[in-house]
Amino acid sequence: MAMQPANASDLPASPTWLSGVAGQTRVIVTGDGEGFFEFSVIVAGNHRPAGDRNLVLRLGTSTLIGMKFPADMDRNERRFGPSRIAMRSLRWNSDYSVWLVDESTGESAQVPDANLEGEMFEAATIADKKAFLVKIQNNHTKFASVDVLTIGAKSFFHRTNSVELRAACLTILFHRLIWREPAELTEADFEFLRWLVSQSMRVLEQLQAQLAKQAVTKDLVRWTISLATVAGHGALIGNDPQRAKDLYAVAGGQATNLPSSPVSGMNVVNGAIFSGLLEAAMGNMEAANTQLRAAMLSVKPMVEAHNPLANVWVVGDIAEAALGLRQAMIAMVRLGLISNKNEPMIQADDYFDVHQIKSPVGAFLEAGYCRDVWQNLAPIMRPA
Repeated sequence: MAMQPANASDLPASPTWLSGVAGQTRVIVTGDGEGFFEFSVIVAGNHRPAGDRNLVLRLGTSTLIGMKFPADMDRNERRFGPSRIAMRSLRWNSDYSVWLVDESTGESAQVPDANLEGEMFEAATIADKKAFLVKIQNNHTKFASVDVLTIGAKSFFHRTNSVELRAACLTILFHRLIWREPAELTEADFEFLRWLVSQSMRVLEQLQAQLAKQAVTKDLVRWTISLATVAGHGALIGNDPQRAKDLYAVAGGQATNLPSSPVSGMNVVNGAIFSGLLEAAMGNMEAANTQLRAAMLSVKPMVEAHNPLANVWVVGDIAEAALGLRQAMIAMVRLGLISNKNEPMIQADDYFDVHQIKSPVGAFLEAGYCRDVWQNLAPIMRPA
């Protein structure tokens, strides 16, 4: 990632004139649904400066609009913009407050949050857990735009001190990328995914440290499993099979904690499967055997943790996990980890098919991510 300028909030405080302009500045943002935001500015009042002033409007480290205030200005309202800014550049920000900066002096003044209009600003200024969970994390999120969700999650990641909520933010950010068609991902997306994986490693260390203290809670278990799973996907996209294997193993190792988070069952099963497959692909057959057996055995605590009469989605998760386990069994037989001599455990024409496991990993395989590792499993896959 390229070096970013300092946040405007770190610059010298403003004199009275600049503060007056900031206090009467309205910033309006709209999204085009195609990865861009448009920013427009309305400044009420005359605000005639003593001399010509050149200001810039900043969102954290991102410059949005240049604003000229000539000394002979005689208007009661000035408008600037619109300026079109890519979401991909804004998602690198760690601060989403809006500031006016005087280019000649470096002085700055914050535009009040109350003067910011548009869903992106609403999402970026969320500051408490309840609002985050309802408006950003909830399946029925308030914001339909994935661009707005991205900015909201990234902003809250830097605002919260809760390790569980930071894990939730990272998980949301991963989901905005891992399910996209691989051909749609840009180099900027790959760079951001690498950053997400590196942040996830730090957050998962903290989550696992808490679990080791037996501080088992629903949120702690849920976000450990969710983050480890999506970070494993991110590592695969980044062609880092070693890290992907280790991350999947974190998710796959949480079977005993499923009573605290039954909804995480399928990720536990899949985590153990993918970790085991990568171990086998790297020639670590003992570890592969351990992980794939763990996957087979994790279905029991998954089913026991659930109430199958709760809703159709619970039944669906159990059914999807069972389909994944069928592939795990086929893989174990084809890899020689289970004897198939005395009583056949699979049919003669059964071969491993990653596409039968509910996850984006099949798409990753087709896209060629970690190709040099996956090709080692060619003997267990259906012949072309």
